[in-house]
Amino acid sequence: MGHKTLRSRIPHRPGLLLTAMLVASASVTGAAVAVADTGTGTLDPRFGTEGVVSTATAPATGSDFQNGLVIDRQGRILVSGSSDMGEGAGGNQWRISRYTPEGSLDPSFGSGGTVLTSMSAVGGSEEHIWALALQADGKIVAVGHATTAAGGEDFALARYLPDGRLDPNFGQGGTVLTTIGPGQGADEAHDVRVLRDGRIMVAGFTSTTASRSSRDFALVAYCPDGSLDTSFGQDGARPGVVVTDLAGGRDQLGGMTLDERGRIVVVGSADLGAGRGGGSLAIARYWPDGRLDEKFGGGIVVTPMAADDLLDLAIAVAIDHRGRITVGGSADANAGGPFDLALARYNPDGSLDAGFGTGGKVLTNVGPGQTDEDLRGLVIQRSGKILIGGSTAPTEFLVDSNFLVGRYNEDGSLDQSFGDGGFVVTPTSTGNGDNEIFNIALTRTGKLVAAGECERGATGRDVCLTRYEVGAKGSKSPTGTSSRITNSLHRPAGGAGAGFWRAESMSDRLHRRN
Repeated sequence: MGHKTLRSRIPHRPGLLLTAMLVASASVTGAAVAVADTGTGTLDPRFGTEGVVSTATAPATGSDFQNGLVIDRQGRILVSGSSDMGEGAGGNQWRISRYTPEGSLDPSFGSGGTVLTSMSAVGGSEEHIWALALQADGKIVAVGHATTAAGGEDFALARYLPDGRLDPNFGQGGTVLTTIGPGQGADEAHDVRVLRDGRIMVAGFTSTTASRSSRDFALVAYCPDGSLDTSFGQDGARPGVVVTDLAGGRDQLGGMTLDERGRIVVVGSADLGAGRGGGSLAIARYWPDGRLDEKFGGGIVVTPMAADDLLDLAIAVAIDHRGRITVGGSADANAGGPFDLALARYNPDGSLDAGFGTGGKVLTNVGPGQTDEDLRGLVIQRSGKILIGGSTAPTEFLVDSNFLVGRYNEDGSLDQSFGDGGFVVTPTSTGNGDNEIFNIALTRTGKLVAAGECERGATGRDVCLTRYEVGAKGSKSPTGTSSRITNSLHRPAGGAGAGFWRAESMSDRLHRRN
């Protein structure tokens, strides 16, 4: 029941050719058909080459991995992740690229539009940016992980000036490393928000053992200068840090947002333990000081999407104007077969919203036939409609996957006015390959930007962006200025059924690279 490994990593071929744009029907048996030139969900021809941009930073023997996405006030698009520069060049390095609103690399940022940062002094290290956030002054906060001398991973933060230089007034020359668990364990920061007072809230997970056999949710608060905010989590063992054990196993954090009262909402998967076969969708809410909010279902709500013993993973979250929390991810609705798109909506008290889908839950197979889906990004438009981004594939493990965007109505039904039957499927590389969206964001002019990775032959992967017409300006995005960054997929080295988690950390993916 595993999913796919860290994709083989490789750079890009200039001038990506968009072969065709397809739309998959929302029905299980619907066939893919050509998209009309008009209507919502069409690619924006004014962006890149007919709506698609492909960029390589890593050398020909490496790959570019993508996770973070945020759009600034000028409409410039920032994407982040890591680039595999090769063992001799220090392994993976943090990468941020900035694009103009038209999709060209912005030469005023870094070197030719891209900044590379080595966060660790350990040679051949595994580093990755999971999330970005923008401060009101235009500074860029990036969070992720960096390898330690002991062989573990630490929470890692960096702050950049608007031109891409590290901010010398943040941490040690612009960077901060925070150890939470044992030295050989994995501490990874997966999402970030900049608060109104300039403090920085970071969410991720920590391994509670050096063997990494268990993981807990972790929240860490930082002052504007990068020091720990000791007013946060004062009831815990370490002020500034809050660790939450959901179910005693390998709990996996997917994303974070803040509500209008400053309460922190995090989502992921709760490992239900041996004999249960998987993990259930999990959501927790905290007060701004780090205490669990017991008014929200006791603080932690665990929801099996398909069945108690199957795997669900929440990886995106947004809050609408009524305070309802929509969570997106994927669910093993086929008992070890392909995964479905999964959405759940909660009332402000933590109960499932009976007016959404069936009992508050929606499972969707894109088709035609039984396809494999993964949801990575979620945005709520001002109309209440829900935009999602991810990938779909004709077979398990997201093999030969394509970019997927879709739109649901406020009640959880598919929006038939979007694409064909609610979905648009976009191949972003020629021939077969694994092409996956890892984040989406709306521009101020009402365009939907999707960022992910596209496979280039047998040699590697590039960063790919697409932009779509979605027919409405504005959105009710998660409170704060960050993208919703999530875990990446893995297929265990032993193939189907050889592993437990559909989603793991970047470090796990890198360790498992074939």
